[in-house]
Amino acid sequence: MNENEFEGKCLAEQFGVGTPPAVRSLDTVEAELRIIQNQAQRAVLGYAIEAGQRLEEAKAMVNHGEWGGWLKKMGYAKSTAQNLMRIYREFGANQQSLPYNCLVTNKPL
Repeated sequence: MNENEFEGKCLAEQFGVGTPPAVRSLDTVEAELRIIQNQAQRAVLGYAIEAGQRLEEAKAMVNHGEWGGWLKKMGYAKSTAQNLMRIYREFGANQQSLPYNCLVTNKPL
């Protein structure tokens, strides 16, 4: 069994992918979607907080008048950076920073 076949088998076992529709109920699919949506929302908020923290740090390090250019170099619009920093201040400023390896895990929060 190659890697793609193994991954397909795991998905089929875990989520019922590839099984006849009659086996899975709409309630089951809705429950799975709610879980996935919740995990995605928590992950996005976590990434926004971490990015906002790094942007706050960088802003303090960048020379006066060079912030806009630095943001452009990094691929951020000024409004996006401001939003991420606001999210960090409102939701994460009093929390300890997560190590990077905790942010890239597939484990549910």
